Amino acid sequence: MNFTRDCAKFTDLIRVLPEPAPNGSAINCENARPSEISRAELQVWSVDLDNNRVSCTKSRSYRQLVPRAERVRAEPIASEIAEAINAGRDDHRLKWGRDGTVRVVLMKVFPYGSGYMQTIAGRRKRLRETLTRLLAERGWREIRRDVYSREAGE
Repeated sequence: MNFTRDCAKFTDLIRVLPEPAPNGSAINCENARPSEISRAELQVWSVDLDNNRVSCTKSRSYRQLVPRAERVRAEPIASEIAEAINAGRDDHRLKWGRDGTVRVVLMKVFPYGSGYMQTIAGRRKRLRETLTRLLAERGWREIRRDVYSREAGE
């Protein structure tokens, strides 16, 4: 979105909200957003009718256009995976190596298409951190990203 261009075309793009803000009216440029964006920025417009001037500034606020995805708790999922690893069980989310290592396939836990990429990346990161902590408590260590091995002497 080109902020300057959109502000200049505000008569075609905007809908003035019924309750003006103290320093102007909040405007939502609904037609200026791609369909895959989940938030729209709010803009503050000041209209000076005496001098025929209009000014537009970005606001730090936004309007949530589509509901946010529910937060996924990493602890129960990580606990379930850690138990499967510790017990040596087969699980569709795990790939066992001949040398006793195990790789957690996070794409099978949170596949592409299960949310926005930033959401999926955040979920995978939280799961990875929690799983690494839980496995360390059980005598496993991370040797590479998402690959774990039993501590020596276990």
